[in-house]
Parts: sequence; C-alpha cells; structure tokens
Amino acid sequence: MNHHHTQQQQQQKAGEQQLSEPEDMEMEAGDTDDPPRIPANPVINGNVAMADGHNTEEDMEDDTSWRSEATCRFVVERFSRLSESVLSPSCFVRNLPWKIMVMPRFYPDRPHQKSVGFFLQCNADSDSTSWSCHAQAMLKIINYKDDEKSFSRRISHLFFHKENDWGFSNFMSWSDVTDPERGFVEDDQVSFEVYVQADAPHGVAWDSKKHTGYVGLKNQGATCYMNSLLQTLFFTNQLRRAVYMMPTEREFVCLTPSLSLLYQAVYMMPTEREFVCLTPPLSPVPGGVHDVYRGRVFVCLTPPPSLSLSPVPGGVHDAYRERVFVCLTPSLSLLYQAVYMMPTEGDDSSKSVPLALQRVFYELQHSDKPVGTKKLTKSFGWETLDSFMQHDVQELCRVLLDNVENKMKGTCVEGTIPKLFRGKMVSYIQCKHVDYRSERIEDYYDIQLSIKGKKNIFESFKDYVAVEQLDGDNKYDAGEHGLQEAEKGVKFLTFPPILHLQLMRFMYDPQTDQNIKINDRFEFPEQLPLDEFLQKTDSKDPANYILHAVLVHSGDNHGGHYVVYLNPKGDGKVSVKEPIWCKFDDDVVSRCTKEEAIEHNYGGHDDDLSVRHCTNAYMLVYIRESKLSEVLLAVNDVDIPQQLVERLQEEKRVEAQKRKERQEAHLYMQVQIVTEDQFCGHQGNDMYDEEKVKYTVFKVLKSSTLQEFVQNLSQTMGFPQDQMRLWPMQARSNGTKRPAMLDYEADCSKSMIDLSDNENPWTIFLETVDPEMAASGATLPKFDKDHDVMLFLKMYDPKSRSLNYCGHIYTAISCKIRDLLPVMCERAGFQQETSLILYEEVKPNLTERIQDYDVSLDKALDELMDGDIIVFQKDDPENDSSELPTAKDYFRDLYHRVDVIFCDKTIHNDPGFVVTLSNRMNYFQVAKTVAQRLNTDPMLLQFFKSQGYRDGPGNPLRHNYEGTLRDLLQFFKPRQPKKLYYQQLKMKITDFENRRSFKSIWLTSQYREEEITLYPDKHGCVRDLLEECKKAVELSDKGSEKLRLLEIVSYKIIGVHQEDELLECLSPAASRTFRIEELPLDQVDLDKDTEMLIPVAHFHKEVFGTFGIPFLLKIRQGEPFRDVMRRIQSMLEIQEKEFEKFKFAIVMMGRHQYLTEDEYEVNLKDFQPQPGNMSHPRPWLGLDHFNKAPKRGRYTYLEKAIKIHN
Repeated sequence: MNHHHTQQQQQQKAGEQQLSEPEDMEMEAGDTDDPPRIPANPVINGNVAMADGHNTEEDMEDDTSWRSEATCRFVVERFSRLSESVLSPSCFVRNLPWKIMVMPRFYPDRPHQKSVGFFLQCNADSDSTSWSCHAQAMLKIINYKDDEKSFSRRISHLFFHKENDWGFSNFMSWSDVTDPERGFVEDDQVSFEVYVQADAPHGVAWDSKKHTGYVGLKNQGATCYMNSLLQTLFFTNQLRRAVYMMPTEREFVCLTPSLSLLYQAVYMMPTEREFVCLTPPLSPVPGGVHDVYRGRVFVCLTPPPSLSLSPVPGGVHDAYRERVFVCLTPSLSLLYQAVYMMPTEGDDSSKSVPLALQRVFYELQHSDKPVGTKKLTKSFGWETLDSFMQHDVQELCRVLLDNVENKMKGTCVEGTIPKLFRGKMVSYIQCKHVDYRSERIEDYYDIQLSIKGKKNIFESFKDYVAVEQLDGDNKYDAGEHGLQEAEKGVKFLTFPPILHLQLMRFMYDPQTDQNIKINDRFEFPEQLPLDEFLQKTDSKDPANYILHAVLVHSGDNHGGHYVVYLNPKGDGKVSVKEPIWCKFDDDVVSRCTKEEAIEHNYGGHDDDLSVRHCTNAYMLVYIRESKLSEVLLAVNDVDIPQQLVERLQEEKRVEAQKRKERQEAHLYMQVQIVTEDQFCGHQGNDMYDEEKVKYTVFKVLKSSTLQEFVQNLSQTMGFPQDQMRLWPMQARSNGTKRPAMLDYEADCSKSMIDLSDNENPWTIFLETVDPEMAASGATLPKFDKDHDVMLFLKMYDPKSRSLNYCGHIYTAISCKIRDLLPVMCERAGFQQETSLILYEEVKPNLTERIQDYDVSLDKALDELMDGDIIVFQKDDPENDSSELPTAKDYFRDLYHRVDVIFCDKTIHNDPGFVVTLSNRMNYFQVAKTVAQRLNTDPMLLQFFKSQGYRDGPGNPLRHNYEGTLRDLLQFFKPRQPKKLYYQQLKMKITDFENRRSFKSIWLTSQYREEEITLYPDKHGCVRDLLEECKKAVELSDKGSEKLRLLEIVSYKIIGVHQEDELLECLSPAASRTFRIEELPLDQVDLDKDTEMLIPVAHFHKEVFGTFGIPFLLKIRQGEPFRDVMRRIQSMLEIQEKEFEKFKFAIVMMGRHQYLTEDEYEVNLKDFQPQPGNMSHPRPWLGLDHFNKAPKRGRYTYLEKAIKIHN
C-alpha cells in the first residue's frame, strides 16, 4: 500500500496548522489572459508513489485503483500569473478519480489581499447523484528549501455529488507562497501535495468481488450490526461447514438401524421431506421407496401377516401437501411415538433459520453481488420494523449461536458450537484462615472485558481474574466456620478455539442515570498470548491467539454504525494482490492495511488523522494458533451437500422465473373464466360472488388475437370451438355485472387488450354444451344478436328463504312472458300450469315485479339486455307466513345484510366469530344478537370500534349510541372484512360507562405484588378507589381493614395520596406506578409529635440502582436504631446471617450517608425535607445489600431484546 506510518507522521510535523475550518470550494472565474502552463505529467516521478515507498515494475503492473490511500503531487508552473482555478490529472483511490484544485482567491473589499485556494476534488465528472465517499486528507504546499517547513492542513469530509470538493479558500496567503525567502516557490513553480486516505465508496459501481474476492451484505435499514456478525461467522470456516451439513428439510426418524438395507435406504434417500422408518420384521413393498421430484418421498413398508398389524386410527396424513405416510402400529410404542415426535421444522421453509443461514452463506461464497438478508430476518420471525431497530452485536451473536446450537442437536453436527466457542472457568472463594473453599465450574461462550481505565487487553484480563478480598463488613459466610476473611475470584480452566471478546464500551453512568459510550483508547494486539491467565497451562498447546476479526462501532449510545475488519485467511502474509485484512461495510467490501484494521480502531481522542471520534473496536474475535488451520480450512464446493446446492439453485431458478414474469408482466393480461357451475348455489345479486368465485385464470399476451385465445381455451377446457361461446362480463351503470354478447366472427382477429377495453383482469362467462351431450357431438344453438336475447333464471323458495339457479335461455325479443312460464316450471321441477310470480332483478335493492305476462320481453323488462335476470316463485298463499314471503323482500333484506367479525378485546389475536346482521340494526339489536351467541346478557357487553389505520380495537362504543350498524361500518372498504371488538363485563354497561379503568399494584399480606385493574367512579376520589379495591382483594384476617394509595417511581415511594384527592388528578405514566396496600396496625394511629412514617427502599452500592419492594416504616423520636433494624428484619423475614450484611443509609438528593447502627438514635428531623427544599423529595432510608433477584436490563423499555422466534 502507500506510505509507511512513519512517513505519514512526518507529514504531520511542524508547519501543520489549523487556521480555519475547511470549506466547500466556491468557483470564481478569473482572467484567462495567460494561464499557467501545466506539465503534461505533473505527478511526481511520473507515478503516484506507493504507500510502502516502493515503485517496482511488479507493483506498476498491478491494478492499484482499489487502494485506500495515495499521495499525489501537482506542480503549478507560472504560479505568479495564476488567474483561475487549475486541476491536476486524476489520481485513482478506491476506484474514484481524485484531483488537486488550486486557485487564486481575491477579496473585493480588500484589493491588496490575496490568498491561495487549495482543494481536494472527488469524482466531479460523474453524473450520478447517489455516490458518496468518506476521506481524510493532508493538504500540503512543499517547501523546496526544507521539507520540515512545508505547510500542511488536514481535512475530513464525506464527499458526494453536491459537495465533491473540500478544502480551504484561504489555505495560505499569496504573499507568503510567492515570497522566495519562504521557500515555497522556485522558478515560479509551486508544488502542491495531497495524501488522501479514503473509505470504500457507496452508491457507485464498486466491484467488491473484483477488488477483494468477497462480497458484502445489503443493509435492510439498521442491520449493519447483523451484517458484521454474519460476515464474521461466515469466515469462521469450520462453523460454515457445519451449517451446510445441518438438515433443513423435515427430519426423519429411523428407529431400527439394525436393518442395514433399510438404514442405508433411508439415509441415501434425497432429503425432500418426510420419511418414516418402521420397526422390523417388515418387508418393503416392491417400488415402495419412491422419489417423485417435488412430489416428495414416501416410504411404504408392508408387514408380514404374522404380525397382524393394524393402521393407526386416523393415520398420519398430510392432505394439504398431498403426502401420505404409512403408519402401522405393532404394539411397539416407539413407532407410535416416533411418528408423532418427528420434527416438523421443514414444513415452512421460510421459518427455517438453518436454511436461511445456509442460503446467506452459500450466496456469500458464490455470488458476485451483495447478498440480501430479508429471508434470514423473516426466518427469525422479525417484522419489517425490527430491521429498522439497531441492536447490540454481541447480544445477537449469543442469541443466534444458541438457536443454531439447538437446531444442531440430533444431527451429524451436534456439538459444533460448544466445540468451537465454549471455554470453562472456575469461580472460587478461598478462606484465608480455615481450610474451606467453595468453587463452581462454569461454561462461557464470550468474555466481557472492562476497558474503563485500562490501557490494553492484558490489563483487562488481569482485572477480570483479580482477587477480591472479602473482609471487614464483607466477610464470607463459611457455614460451620462462620464469617471468615476470604479471597474471591475466577480462573480460566480452558480457552476455546475461537475466543469472542466483548469490550464493554457501553456502561451505566449513575451521574446522568443513562448509558454512555466509553471512547477511551484501548489497545489490542494481533497476537495474544493468554497462558498467564490459565489455572494450568499445556506446554504442547500454548494459549496463543491470532486476531481474526475486529467489529467496530461508530457513534454513541443512542445509535451508530457497525463495520467489521476481517483477516479471512489468517495467514499473516503481506501481499499486494491478496492483503490479509478487508473491511466489510454492509454491501461494500474493500482491502485495508493492518494498521487501519487494528491501530486505527483503538479509540481515543488523539489528534492523529487516522483516529475518528466515537469509532472504535467493540468486539474482537481471536483464533487459537494451534487450531488456525482447522478452523479456517477452506470450504470448497465439495463440502456443500449436493441436495442443498440443488435446492438453492432451484430457488434461484424459480426466483429468476418470477423476476422475468414481473419484468414481462406489462406484456400480459389475465383472463378469468367463469362457468355456469359457479352460478349454482349463489344466494346474492347477479350470477356469482366475485369474492368467493373460483376462476380458471389464463395468462394471455395482450397482443394475441381472440382466435388464438379461443384455440388455447378449447384445448385447455376440452370442448371443440363449436361447443363454446364467450360472454364477457360487463359492468353496467347501475352497479351490476352481467354477460354481454361477443361477436366472434367480427372480432376474431382483434387483440385481446383491445377487446377488453384495457380491462385487466378480464372476466368472461364461458357457455358450453352440457357435458353429457358434448360426447354425442351436440353444438350450441344459434344466437341471433339482433333478434335474440339471453336471460338467466332464478327460483326463490320463501320457505327456505333461498335462491335456486335455473340456468339460462335464448329467446326472441318479441317473445311474450307467458311463453316462458312452461320453461320455468320445468326448470324448477314444478307441475305445468303452476301459478308463478315473476320479478326482474334490476340491481341491488331494486327488484321489480312483472305484472303483465302477455306483453313481449322488451316491454316487460326495463331496458332489455343480454344477461338480464328473471326471478320467479310459486304463487302460494302459504308464502305469507314466511319471514320473507317474496323475492323482493328477500333482496331487500339481502341488501342490508352484512357479515361482521366480533373479536374479544381481551384476547390477543382473537380470530373471533362471524355474525350475519342487518345494516339497519341499532346498538341494542346488535348487542342482543351477539349476546345470544355468547350466551350472556346484552347489558354485560361493551363494544369497541375498529381502528382505521391498523387492526385492533379503537374507542369504546357507548350503550346509548344512536346510529345504526351501517354508521359504524362506513369507514371500512367495500371488500374489507368488517370487524368490531367486545369485552364481557362483570357489571352492567350503564354502570360501567360511569367508571374509569385504573391499573395498580396490590401488595398482599404475604408481601407480594400483584397487578390489578379497578373500575372506580370516574368523577370520584381516592376513597372510592380504595373502596372498590376492597371488593376485589382479600384482606388479612386481623388487619386494620384500612387501605392507602402510594405512588412509586424507580422502586422508591415518592408520596401517599390523600383519600379526598380526585382521581382525575392521577394520570398514568410509564415511569410510575400506583400501589394499594393495607395499613399495618402499628401505623393506623401516629403521634405526630414523636412518630413518623418514612419511605424505605433497597439499593446496592449506588443509590440510583434501587430495586425490590419499597415500604413505609414507623419510627419514633430518640429510639435506638437497633430497634428499627429488628422491626425491618422481622418485617422482611430475613435470616440473621444474611441481615448482618445489610448496611443502612439516609439518602437525600441522590447522596447517601451511612449510619452507625450501634450509635445512631432516631432523629425525626433527619427524615424531613430541608428548609427551602420543599419541592424536592423527602429523605428516605436506604437498605444497602446485594440484589438476589434475577437481573433485568435497566432500559428494557427503551429497546426490545433480540429474539429469534423460530
């Protein structure tokens, strides 16, 4: 690469100044009378110098455009006559052209003052607006007399299309540069030099594969932390090889491998889904082991008659995927268990984490472009929002490896994760004066090292194993030996082949009560010897580690960006063609120097150009030197199971086909064919329900002709062309959709898109000959488009309140209605001459009776057209007793009919139940219908509207709502499922609506907290809330029966609310809770002069780290504090030995003062607010002791923990 670090430091010596902030160049036109002459090749020595100072022929033959740094020199001749900006030839760094720009700068208000403008320009000739490249540079004017006196200034900038140059308009005064005595000009020539160090660019045609041999990962929004980890795991070759070997189809169970042939058969079968291996003595069915590509695999074994086996009732049958298992049940329970215990992870491949990980690894190994991770995060069960939330990379590492380890159990690669990452340590406590030692051996998968106040990794390891002295008040309870002075610490028993070290840069700051990032300088070596930290070393296998990966975080506690520097080969050899370190920044991979990967990520706030504020190493990966060749053994194509390769390639083929279809979608249209079969059973308007009908869909070229389509349709449907007729479904102006005539002879040569009037999809009713008559060669009757009309017939049955489809008929327009009555009777199965009532179904909610049967169709029906519908029914007096006696009544009811889904608000993702209602129903009618379904009282139900912007309950509905159901559902889209929510109440809705929901904590007599929800009067006071609570909880037998309401923040009591305080003043908040408790008998009556209730809370060392259940305690003026301690011990039921470890402090304003238990006597003034500070919380008594409760993250409410749900 380019300059040695010593040379870079030399460039930053004397003469480097920071006079003003760098700025974007502003172009100013100058006179071009005699522009300065620019040498044809102003680059020094005819070449850009390489970083290592060498310029060999071998180096020159290499493509160096990928390099991350370079030094360019530009000599401007005739400098004194420079009147406009000049540019140097391009110098390529990171495949982008960089130029030096020099110009004179004039000042209109100061005509005698002039300066030299010096800028660095990047990619200025590009038309792209999406590129960016971050770079740091040293801009220098060379001093001919003494290089030590060269004048330099530094810049750091993100170059992009709007700011493609950066530097100084007043880099140096013109007089200083042109003064021969200063040494910057010689023969009217001035040399400008730039040392530029650039990151790999984004948004340009950066070919990571070409420049590094590797590819990156696409960022989904905030998944840089995951991308960095995935690259690290990918280059852990031994892990990658194991992941490839994980079975990712549905695993099969082989109960009896003693049958060698069967055992071999099962394991040699393609892993294309389910196998069941039955217990012998069973003989294979000839051809029973059968592999149908994409039809999956069946193992069918036949029992000999001597076993008299019978099928399991119900068997095991997967009808959805059309796969069958033969499940025989000898009295061998293992078989029965095996079939039902078969893993089913492969059922949905999108939820398979191993398969998704295999896919990412395979594409990283074979792809030439950045790899996507959406399928991987989908397999985690993450929603889109999760991809925009940044998490901790070490936390994801632990969760992901745990998940993979569990998925590896029971497979040929079981135990790979522990083998690679698990080490052992022993935690011990050794008494000094008695022979007693307590120790516990623990596994670890990573080590968290403290860096605060540490210079390097060795100091952190020493701190990790440092011995803690347990003495004084912190003596160790050694059982029968009592409290003893002891030493406590940990020692490492083993280090794993792959060592993950997390540098604890994020810590809780009690002063600010928030997490902060520590950016202090912290050094780590490329080679890490750890024998000194082992309890017992192995001379044959020393614990020497080689640095493999550096995961770097840029930013602060609230967010930032992750990248990873990797040494993929781990060989330590320096080569220009194949450098040992690469930087993986999401989709961009670039080569880098060892210094960039290691030293530049120590952190700190040095003035060094290479150090960036808030950018430093966060996680380190070391590999044991003795295991290096094994862990990093190259993974070749032969190491990937062939069936996995075939599956992933098939996925690619299918995706490519879908992509091609999407690209060509504009050339095609869909034709939806509906046949008369779909009309049968339809109970609504028109001929079918568009939401429920099952179309036969054809993908047709828009430019294809009707004739071509009909030929294809004939072959597909199995009818000759003379047995079919096409009737396009046409939307009428009245909102109905009916078949219309298509003139095949006139339109056969027209294109499909023209015939459809650009309707896509285009729906067509396909009329065919009756299948029973088709075989005899029957054809469709002739249809005269000018004189005939096609009508559809429906019969209404008032008794069953249902419609029956009675087919369609061709008839002459001049035909009288009476002439159609025999056909209707025949179709309906009525006796001829049956009296019929006829209606025309015009549109929804408009059904008109046909009065005169002796007129022609064109006069009887309104605007006679093909596709008109006649509904008929028997003229029967008994119809009057029906709820819907006429077809007109039926269609009116149908118009207002709506299916509503009712979901229980209290059950998450409740699927609910469907109730058919009328739009005209009022609140009580709806409530009555739903109550009947739930078998409850309508007054014990509360309903909620559905939220408009997302699925979920919205505002509650009052019982006196005056609107109709139609009003409630008006904001739903026409085809959107109509959904309302409900909850069942314990009191009538009329009472409930006058109350408010109040969530609080109830402290039981056993000193446990339980969450309860109370419903006091919304206009009431605390007294009403407490009375409501008495009804909901169980009070102690001999208690005071008096309750009080406490307000708690951060596990501390900050106040007691008075009974007459209005509930309206108690607004809920995420940071505080309300607790209700029964007053202890000793706190009912207090002597205000000598007694007081004080708040008590638990903490450990830091008063900001409160925990546990706070409480109120009664104290008396002048009583010995030992008495107070005894009451606390009795109240908390703590053993004497444990209670001896407690310390007590008075805490006020975040400061604590420990009490001397034997000397202190209670002074009530110590617990009263100081004069002048009444607005501040009063002092409280702190119990300082270790928190034995399970630890929880302090900020879990701010950031969701990482979870992999599958």
